[in-house]
Amino acid sequence: MNIHPIIVHFPIALLITYAIIEILPLTKWYPRFPWDPIKFFLVFFGTIGALAALGTGSLAEHSSQWTLRSVLSVHKTFAGATTVIFGILAGAYAVRWFTLQYLELLPGFSGVFSFFRKIADFILKRRIAIPMAIIGLAAMLVTSVLGGIIVYGPNLDPFTKFIYSIFFG
Repeated sequence: MNIHPIIVHFPIALLITYAIIEILPLTKWYPRFPWDPIKFFLVFFGTIGALAALGTGSLAEHSSQWTLRSVLSVHKTFAGATTVIFGILAGAYAVRWFTLQYLELLPGFSGVFSFFRKIADFILKRRIAIPMAIIGLAAMLVTSVLGGIIVYGPNLDPFTKFIYSIFFG
């Protein structure tokens, strides 16, 4: 039984919502709203869902005969890239959250945690996080279109035809 199509839509929804919140200047529009916990939740669980989607996609690949092997290969590459990009952002939010919550409980490790906190704070600066979110969205879009091509073929609509022609001539 192929559960990949069921699993894959949850991380897509969570990560698109995260990216929109990250990209839009919502912190300027609503400065007193607690955006960081919401973004952390969305990107963290979206990344976990993306890892689950990678796993179920791998199972689906091995349990079926795929006629579009080249499309499947590029689909897997973009799925991995999407997961890595959002995983870096999720890791940065996790480090920030952990250091805010538990740093005082581990005084012997404060130097190590402060080093990771500096890296996390750098990644989460808007000038870094926004381009990463945009690139993650673009990678997810390509992944999604290629997934649609695998299921429905390359002539589904003009957009899938266009994306197919970019990668496969």
